[in-house]
Amino acid sequence: MPSLLALIIKILPSLVAVAEAIFNKPKAGEDKKAWVMGIVDSAMQGADVALTGGAAETWAVIRPEMSKIVDGAAAIAFPKPNPMSLIDAQR
Repeated sequence: MPSLLALIIKILPSLVAVAEAIFNKPKAGEDKKAWVMGIVDSAMQGADVALTGGAAETWAVIRPEMSKIVDGAAAIAFPKPNPMSLIDAQR
């Protein structure tokens, strides 16, 4: 399972970008996150079927942290303008 998590983390930026393209409308953040987490959940459910040793229980513990990672990936890939930022103030 660690290698599956590593793979998911590697493809997470791509998943976030695809979600951005699919849900290209204002205020769709929750829909985008739900889509990305749905893909990750499906991958982990597949791993649970293929692996033995409590993959589902492990995923239940890790999932909240993965949700935070998805939020972080989205914030990095698509930063919101910050009026307090010198760079954004000059735009």
